[in-house]
Amino acid sequence: MLSVLGFLVALMPLVVFHEFGHFIFARIFGVKAETFSVGFGKKLWRKQIGETEWCLSAIPLGGYVKLLGEDGERQLTAEEQERSLNRAAFGSASLFSSGVRSLTSFSRSSSSWRSCSLANRK
Repeated sequence: MLSVLGFLVALMPLVVFHEFGHFIFARIFGVKAETFSVGFGKKLWRKQIGETEWCLSAIPLGGYVKLLGEDGERQLTAEEQERSLNRAAFGSASLFSSGVRSLTSFSRSSSSWRSCSLANRK
């Protein structure tokens, strides 16, 4: 049980950093991020900050950023269409790949930190 808890503790910062990459690029390209959630399933905690709902959900095995227009469930107004994910193909590709780029840079910086800390132990 302790190893499962350790896995979740190690996983959550990676998930948050990865999803934050999507969130930041959405903001850079002017796409509205409707929800930023750590975890899946039932929302245990939520807070509206600006136009984004920040959530902590029940199943801590991932997370997501819900962007305006990505689900296609409803018709968007002309104003919403300007801030939606579907307005620019280049922006959409950048948003989806941003999570991978942020995770790659995080792993590089953390491995550099580990190398430095191991070298200082001698």
